[in-house]
Amino acid sequence: MKAVKITKIIWKLDDLEPAERGKAKAALPTSKGFLASDDFEVAEKVPGLLKKKFGYDIMNFSFTEVHISENIDALMKAFGPKEEKKPLYNTKGELSNYGSICYNNLIDAIARRKEMEAKGTPDEEMPKMLDKLMFSLEKITGMDWNETTKDEFIKEIDNLIKGVAKKYIMSAEEKKLMHKEAKKSLKDEMKKMDDEGDSEFDEYTEE
Repeated sequence: MKAVKITKIIWKLDDLEPAERGKAKAALPTSKGFLASDDFEVAEKVPGLLKKKFGYDIMNFSFTEVHISENIDALMKAFGPKEEKKPLYNTKGELSNYGSICYNNLIDAIARRKEMEAKGTPDEEMPKMLDKLMFSLEKITGMDWNETTKDEFIKEIDNLIKGVAKKYIMSAEEKKLMHKEAKKSLKDEMKKMDDEGDSEFDEYTEE
C-alpha cells in the first residue's frame, strides 16, 4: 500500500462567473492525501476522481508517493539507522539498543511534524519521510492525525510495542519448551537404543 499526496492543484475555473469562481476557489482544496494500492496510477486516475468528488475539472497538479508501513515494527525500522539492521527486541521482549534508537527517532519525527504544521508549513514543503510517518500511523493505529496529539500517539505506540513484545516473549518460551522437549526426546531415544543393545548383547552371549 502507498500514500499519495496531491499538491499544487490548479482548478479549471475560468469559464465560471466571477462570483461563482471566487466561491469555488475558496472552497476547493489545493492539496489532498489518500491511501491507494501499489498499482494505482496517480496521473491517470486523480483528475477524474477529483472531478467526481468536487465537481470541477483540474488543469494541473503535483504529487508524491510514499510506501506505507503496515505495522509498528516496520515503521520503527524505517526511522532507524540505515547502516544497521538489528533486532528491535532483546530476549526479554524489551526494546534492544537498536530498537530504542528507532523508537526515539520515531517519537522525534512525530514532534517535528506537529511543530512544522503548527508553524504553517505548506504540504508541498513537508519532508517525504514525515508524510510516510503520518499516513503510516493513521493506517497502523486507526487514529486521525489531525485529531490526535503527540502524547496520544506515543501512548498508542507504547501499547502496540507491548503487544508485540508479549508475543515475542511467548515465542521465546515456546522455543525454549520445544528445545527442552527435543532434548528429552533425544535422551529417551538414546536410552531406548542402549536398552535394545543390552538385549541383543544378552541374546548373543546366551547363544
